[in-house]
Amino acid sequence: MISLTKDARGRTIVVGEAGGAESHASLLGGLFKDAALPDLLERVAQIPSSAKGVVVVEGTTDESYLRLAAKVARRPDLVDDLYITPAGNAERVVVQSVLLQRQTARPLLALLDNDPPGRDAMKALTGRFKFQNKKEVLTVVEALPGVSADFPAEAEDLFPSALMQRFVDEEGEEIVLAVKQRRPDGQWHYDFTATGKDLIIDFLERTATPKDLKLWVELLDLIRKRMGLA
Repeated sequence: MISLTKDARGRTIVVGEAGGAESHASLLGGLFKDAALPDLLERVAQIPSSAKGVVVVEGTTDESYLRLAAKVARRPDLVDDLYITPAGNAERVVVQSVLLQRQTARPLLALLDNDPPGRDAMKALTGRFKFQNKKEVLTVVEALPGVSADFPAEAEDLFPSALMQRFVDEEGEEIVLAVKQRRPDGQWHYDFTATGKDLIIDFLERTATPKDLKLWVELLDLIRKRMGLA
């Protein structure tokens, strides 16, 4: 693949090239308004043949949470046959889910937070793109007993509040915490900063127990059930 462009004088010049086995993402960038779309296109071609289902999540931390839960619970069967791919944010979950759904016959599920961006993405998928609610689109609030469907739950709400507070105390509230508010079930909702998101995986790998990850294991079971892989 060879990428061409026009210089300031109108001359056609080569800006890059890549062989068949090399990454094409950087060459495709100029063709799309969304700079992340070329990377999304490449992921479509990267689904391993062993994958029985595809799960699109918002961020890399969401993927890490799912894999960590399976590891700590000693349930590798929950993720070994899934292709879990982070899109970058809720809006890009829509783009990636639509692209992947058009390219594979495998069952696909989009996992979203229940905050405003997540609900907007869910509305786009189930409305404009006709994804089946519950079966192909799921928000984390469904795995939170006692929390109403209108609460802006995020992935971190699936961890015990006491564990999240230990993380805040260890790293410093001013560094990792953006918002803390009471949830309808009496627990606390923690909204972390970008730095907090970067640090939390290491903290969880060091401290999380199977009990701490109970809701994540239940979420994985729910995902597999909705995809017909239970």
